[in-house]
Amino acid sequence: MIVVKDEVVIRAELDRVFQCFWNPFVWTRITPHVKKIEMLEETESRQRFLMTVESNGQCHTVETNREAVANTSITYQQSRPPVFLRWHRGRWTFSSEVDGIRVSLVHEAEVDGSKLALLGATTLDQAEATVAQNLRANGSRTMAAVKDHLQSADPSIPPLSPGEP
Repeated sequence: MIVVKDEVVIRAELDRVFQCFWNPFVWTRITPHVKKIEMLEETESRQRFLMTVESNGQCHTVETNREAVANTSITYQQSRPPVFLRWHRGRWTFSSEVDGIRVSLVHEAEVDGSKLALLGATTLDQAEATVAQNLRANGSRTMAAVKDHLQSADPSIPPLSPGEP
């Protein structure tokens, strides 16, 4: 099993930080690796959507189910992960600190050992290292993009809209 952790502190109000991570349509505007979001189902605390992500020059579309506890956490599980993973899940947590909002991310995933060649690997260790590197890079890019967006001069957050392109 792969476990990747990362965190960032963002100088912004808790609600604004949380909404930027909860609204995946923001990601298509501010993160270069998130190419497309298609919302399939949405309530105040649950989402199911398709997300097309570019990693190492290849695009993968994953189906993600997310649950939120407002301003506290977002838990996700990919019900349809990339073909080279058996499963992928994780959790974003948000906490107030003196210098801003601490956003912590934990990814957990398992590589499908029969799909090593898809990752350019000949061993499970190589495949896990590649996946861990990609998860870390994508998570870091997302957090950095949200931080830059919220700490910019005009950090408007688009409204949460299921039909938004």
